[in-house]
Amino acid sequence: MDDYKNYIPKLHKDYTISGDLVVQEADYKIWDNLDLRNMTISNVLLEPGKKTYSHRHPFNDEIYIFHSGQGHMILIDNDDNEIKLDVEAGSIIPVNGNYEHQTFNTGDTRLHFTMIYDNIGKPTGDEENIKGKKKTGE
Repeated sequence: MDDYKNYIPKLHKDYTISGDLVVQEADYKIWDNLDLRNMTISNVLLEPGKKTYSHRHPFNDEIYIFHSGQGHMILIDNDDNEIKLDVEAGSIIPVNGNYEHQTFNTGDTRLHFTMIYDNIGKPTGDEENIKGKKKTGE
């Protein structure tokens, strides 16, 4: 947020936060809300049978809060140990940014979730997804 001193709190309903559409893919959409100085709140809609890209970001951690739908997350630590966590409405997963992570929608409706992360650590543009490609190179 450019002018934090003039910030006016807003009410957001139905687990949906307003913001800028920053990812618009056929599989999923992400809106980022940058009203806070040091945190981003993202609203995500993941289509049935689809997945997000797999990535890690050691510069910050994330909290995933699931509102509707069903699916799972895959998390992989630095020793390539894989953890699969099933998710549904009401699930909350704190994610250490050092873990490779990816979200899958295994249901027949959209998987709706919120991601919250700090803006203190900034990406360098060299982040890699699980296949070793830069996320912009997919």
